[in-house]
Amino acid sequence: MWPSLAFTATTALGALLKQVVAGMEPISSEIKSAFESAKKQVDGRTLRLPEICTILVKSLSCLRRGFICIGALDECPQKNRPELWDSLQHIIQECPNTRLFITGRPHIQDEVRRYFGLAATMIPIKPRTEDIERYLEMRLNRDPDADIMDESFRVDILRVIPETISEIFLLVSLIMDAILDQTTIHKRRQMLYKMTNGLGLQDAYSATLHRINEQKGSRRNLAMEALMWISHSERPLKAEELRHALAVEAGTTDLEVDDVPSIRTLLGCTLGLVTVDQQSSTVRLIHFTLQEYLGAHTNLFITPHSMMAEICLTYLNFRSICKLSPTLRTIPPTTPFLHYASCYWGLHARKEMNDRVKSLALQLLQRNADHISADILLREKSLDFLSLVERSLLELLGHEYPDRGGYTGLHCIAYMRVPEIEIAMVDMEIWDMNRRDSKGATPLMWAAKYGNYTLTKLLLEQVDVNPNLSDWNGLTPLAHASKGGFKDVVELLLNWVGVNPSLSCRDGRTPLSWAAEYGQEEVVKLLLDRDGANPDSLAKNGRTPLSYAAQGGNEVVVKLLLDRESVNPVRRMRMDGHH
Repeated sequence: MWPSLAFTATTALGALLKQVVAGMEPISSEIKSAFESAKKQVDGRTLRLPEICTILVKSLSCLRRGFICIGALDECPQKNRPELWDSLQHIIQECPNTRLFITGRPHIQDEVRRYFGLAATMIPIKPRTEDIERYLEMRLNRDPDADIMDESFRVDILRVIPETISEIFLLVSLIMDAILDQTTIHKRRQMLYKMTNGLGLQDAYSATLHRINEQKGSRRNLAMEALMWISHSERPLKAEELRHALAVEAGTTDLEVDDVPSIRTLLGCTLGLVTVDQQSSTVRLIHFTLQEYLGAHTNLFITPHSMMAEICLTYLNFRSICKLSPTLRTIPPTTPFLHYASCYWGLHARKEMNDRVKSLALQLLQRNADHISADILLREKSLDFLSLVERSLLELLGHEYPDRGGYTGLHCIAYMRVPEIEIAMVDMEIWDMNRRDSKGATPLMWAAKYGNYTLTKLLLEQVDVNPNLSDWNGLTPLAHASKGGFKDVVELLLNWVGVNPSLSCRDGRTPLSWAAEYGQEEVVKLLLDRDGANPDSLAKNGRTPLSYAAQGGNEVVVKLLLDRESVNPVRRMRMDGHH
């Protein structure tokens, strides 16, 4: 099951390519060559969808028979589906050895017919009465409290549930969980008629949460905290990560290992709403509609993100974590929550803040130079703009992690984008504002690169900050912001005294050149309207902003540049082979 916002053509096909390539032993020279060729063209950015499709077609063509299986495609947001359908249609046309298998709810049938016509075979799948009866027999035979079940009630269950619930198998499971959880035959019989009296999934979730809250204090709290973490985490959590997160107590100085709950206890107290994916070992909600339900009922969790940020930061400030060597390349198995806490505390703090979170964050960031979390975050950010398949290929082909030298807490918070913490850090006056990391980037460059308007402004206001410094690749803060398309940061820099809008990189590329290549239309407009920004500037390789815009296929940016009298289209387009 995909998180719906992450379900795009690029993520889906990137994941497919990762699986195909991972199964190749060894990776063919043709695939390696295609990947390296694409990387040269993209100049450091992530592979785009056409490039992923090209490599995927080459990969599938190497197989005798290929099968593409995509489950729950209806969970892909409707706005993302046309691009995915187009890509799948192209792949199937180019790879006659490959078959496509898709599951989804009935409303996507029209889309399937539109793209694949009569070539698509539709198989409606829904539980038969016999399927439901077999499932009920299985649950009744495994009843741990068989002494509070009699034959007449058993017969009623086998009759009433199939008669009233015929479409949604999940609902059958929730009803049986509710019935078997009761302590007497009378209460079980009451639950049967309550749960089958016109009940839908929303009502079933409400009833199950009500039962969770009727548990004893510690089990109720554990269940609700688990549901909070699973429904609000920034990525799916491994079972071990969740177990250790739930064992962290705010205000403590180290983890009490004996407080780590077992996965069996965790699943038991959530009453069937949580399951463990056996293949990935991740903990997830039983169905995506439960995620929708929890998201709609915001009163269930009070300030979840500040609570999660506090837990992450408490964990990172534990004595045992602070003693870990900052140069460790692998996370010790005894600290499974370390990666998540290091990479995502800031995202939770950005959504919700309180004074405890700010205090813990400042403690961590002041020891950033000697803390393992800085190394973990820096490694993660070095892969930040790469797709799933690129990460996988880099692991298979070998990847050198970045040097953490010079990377301070001020660099770190630039990525996190938490204004309250940024203001407190700058006010401390203990930081070298122009400190360079191993790639020559200052905190201002990091702030511009990640679109951090607040910190960019705070740093520009410091008298010793030079806004025109460039990193070892020659990119200035303005070039980084232009490349990323952060219009507000670009405008801020352009309006700041002393910022040069045409200052070029060591390869001769200007901020306008970067914005044009990445199709950042609003930024291109801003730069073109500024005096001193040359719309026909030449990089050392002889290319212009127009050349890069044409390569990226962005017609709006191409038109914006062609509307400038100083742009010479003929000379540059001939050189680059675009017509």
